[in-house]
Amino acid sequence: MSVNYVEVNNNTTVTTVANDLVIGAAKYKSGNSYNYDNYATGTVYWAKIWMADLGDIACRDLAAWTHETMSFRVAKYKGYYKPTQEKALFTFLADTLLPFKRVYGNYNWPQATLNQYLQRRIFFALPVQYQALIAMTHLYSWDGYTSYTIRDTTVYQKLEKTTPSDAFIFIPCAIEVGASDDDQLNKECNGVIKFMTGNNLIGRYSDGYGDSYWTRSCSTYSQSIGYVYTVDYVYSTDSASISYWTSYSNSDAIRIMFSI
Repeated sequence: MSVNYVEVNNNTTVTTVANDLVIGAAKYKSGNSYNYDNYATGTVYWAKIWMADLGDIACRDLAAWTHETMSFRVAKYKGYYKPTQEKALFTFLADTLLPFKRVYGNYNWPQATLNQYLQRRIFFALPVQYQALIAMTHLYSWDGYTSYTIRDTTVYQKLEKTTPSDAFIFIPCAIEVGASDDDQLNKECNGVIKFMTGNNLIGRYSDGYGDSYWTRSCSTYSQSIGYVYTVDYVYSTDSASISYWTSYSNSDAIRIMFSI
C-alpha cells in the first residue's frame, strides 16, 4: 500500500490591528499620530461593557453583580455539613440585607425560585476568589403540610419528611432566627444562631433602613400551605419578630449565608 502526501500552502496573511476602546472622547488619526477631541474629564468608578458575542448567560452573570460591599459574621462553627458528610468549618451570616427584594416562588425551599436565584446569580456575581473559598452546603428543609378533602371538608396533614438540597448561598432557617421549637423545624439545623436576638435579629440595608426578610422554612400553622416563615420588621418600634404568615408569592428582603 502506498500513501501519497499533498502539501497545501497557506498564503493567508493575518494582520492584527491594535485599537483602543475610547469612552467619553472622539479619537481620530492625523498623519502617524492619534488625537482626541470632545473629551470629558472625571473619575470612572466602575463600568460595564456589553458585547453581543458574550451571550445571554454571560450578560446575566454580569448584571447580577451588585457592586455592594457587604460584611459577614461567623454564625456557626462546624454547624453544617458538606455533601461529602464532612463538616463545614465556619458558616457566615450577612450583617446587612441584599439591596433588593425577591419573590420566594415556591412553598418548599429546594424548589423555590429564590433558592435558584441565589445559586445562579448571586454566587456567580461574587469575585472568583470568594467562589473558590465557599463550600457547597448540605441543607434539609421540612416539606410542610399537605391537604385533602373529605365530604367537602379540607383536612390538613403534617408531613414527616424533610428534603435535602445543596447550595453555595442560602438563607437562615426559622429555628436559627428564634422560631419556637418544632419537631420538624428542628431537623433543618442544629439550633439557633446565638447572636440572633434583639437588634441583631433586625434586617437592615446598608443605609440602616430596616425591612422584613425570608427564612427557608415552611410555616408550622396547620392551615398555612403556601406560607413561609419570615423575620418581620416592625417600623413603629424598630424591632423584629418571627412570623409564619407570609405567602411565598410575596416579595421580601434577603439575608444570605454561606459556609467554608
